[in-house]
Formats: sequence, structure tokens, C-alpha cells
Amino acid sequence: MTKEHTPPGFPHPLAVAVAHDVAVRLDHCVAQWLPHSVELVRAWWRRLYGEAGLAAALLRLRSFPLLHLPFWAAGDDPSAELRRTLADVSYSSLSGYLFIRLVDDVVDGDTDTDPALLPVGALLHSEFSGAYSALFPADHHFWEVYRSGWYATADVAVADARIDDIDVPTFRAVSGRKLDAAVIPVAAVLYQTDRPEQVAPWSAAIKALGRWQQFHNDLFDGLKDRTHRNVTLITSRGERRRHVGEDFAAWFLREGFSWGVAHLAELGDEVVAATERLDSSGLSEYVRLRFEDVEERIATTSTSLGAVHRLVGALQRRE
Repeated sequence: MTKEHTPPGFPHPLAVAVAHDVAVRLDHCVAQWLPHSVELVRAWWRRLYGEAGLAAALLRLRSFPLLHLPFWAAGDDPSAELRRTLADVSYSSLSGYLFIRLVDDVVDGDTDTDPALLPVGALLHSEFSGAYSALFPADHHFWEVYRSGWYATADVAVADARIDDIDVPTFRAVSGRKLDAAVIPVAAVLYQTDRPEQVAPWSAAIKALGRWQQFHNDLFDGLKDRTHRNVTLITSRGERRRHVGEDFAAWFLREGFSWGVAHLAELGDEVVAATERLDSSGLSEYVRLRFEDVEERIATTSTSLGAVHRLVGALQRRE
């Protein structure tokens, strides 16, 4: 696996400052309102994200750019009022992300997450939605975007947990939509800056990037997912296409990884096409850097897998 680098200009300096501020703000909120649970919550965060902390984890290049998206939508040199909005939606995004992570980990039986923490979701969800209640009245068009993104994320999470075979159409309809809610903070910024006509193209770009990110993870975690019996597009394809007597790892070496690289490129083309419809130099630069990073990772992984494939072949010929 290649070492992830941090290119010049990334991450966005304002996003970095706000991310660390809102992480502290959320910690204070948990300490204030959950005095009996706060140390358990903090221990959970440390197990997931280490000493670097949650904000640093979400700002890495290989992470989905949840906290960056509203800043890119805001454009250059946001006003003081817009900066306050960006801080509030970043706080909301952090809370919403942790709510989803908590529920997903409990559903998946993740050993790093104690199911007893599930009631903490009440606070996380309240902090997620509360930021928008302060920004928009109940009859504002924003809430249609909010409900569409938030409810879709919940719906596909339930469906994905029950699927035992995933093909490309199912991936696009279900598994590849887990990040649809990321449009919510972006829509908030666009409505706050009187640009409602940009909500649809930003939503399309975020959905395309979300599909790409999900499949990227499925591809590079393919062998681990098969070991843990996680059902993904890659593991499902391997089960359908491997030869009689061929195990998943052998199929992955023979054709699985190369097919996955080709499909990732197709999804990448969709990302490029969607981002080109936006006037966002920040998002375009992120996509460029992200694709450069994955090309390097593909080259390194291909070399490693090729060496393993040749070794297996040599051993089989000696038998």
C-alpha cells in the first residue's frame, strides 16, 4: 500500500481551522449533556481515529471530502456571515457523520463500538439537525433537500445491510448511495448565498463522487472484505465469476482487481463530467489530486499482486 501524501494547497486552510474548532465544540457538548457517557464516547473516538483525532481523519486526502464540500461551494473569500454558516454546517456534518458511523458500526457488529453507546445517537442527531433549524424556517425549500438526502441515506443503509449479492445496477441504486446526505451542508450554503439553481448540479457531482469513493473502498478492501464476509460489488462479482475450485483470492489476482480498476475509471469519468458542470476550482483540484493518488496506489498494488500471481503460478507448476 502506498503512503498517502498531503499535496500543497490541500486541505483547505479555513476548513482545517473550522474542523478542529467544531471537534472541540462537539466534545464540550458531549461533556455538558452526557456526563455519565462522555468518557465512553471519547474512548470510542480514540479507538476509531487515534490521537490525531476525528477532524484530522476527515481532512485526509483519501477520506470523502465531507467537511470541504461546503467551503468549495462557498467560493473564495467568504464573508464573515458566511463563515459563521460554514462553521455551523461543519459542526452539523461532524455530528451527522458520527451518528451514521455509530449506527453502522452497531449494525455491522464492529468490535470497536460498544452497542451501549447507541443512545448517544440522540445527541448526535439533535446537533446535526439543530444547525439547520437555526438557519431555515420550516417551510423553506432547503428542507426538501434535507429530507431527500438524509432519508435516502437511511433507506439504502437498511437495504445494503440485507443484500447478499450486489451487481452493478444494485450498487448504483443502493450501496453507492451511502453518501447522498453530503449534499445537505452544500445546499445550506447555496441557499444562504441565493444560488438555489446550483443545488441540482452540486447534488449530481456529490452523488458521482460518493459512488466513486464507495467503490474505491470496496476495491482496495476486497480481500479483507471477503475474509470478513462483507458483501460488496467486488466480493459478489468474485463469487459469481470464480472458476470451480478457485478461491476468491485467486480470482482477485486473476481478473478481479483489473476489472475493478476499469470500473473505478468509469465511475471516475462520471465524477469528472459532473464536476466540470460546476464553477468550483477547489473541487476540481481535489478530484485531480485524488485521482493522481489512486493512480499511484493502483500501480503499486498491481505490482504487488502481479508478483504474488507469478509466485502462485510457479508453485503450482512445481506440484
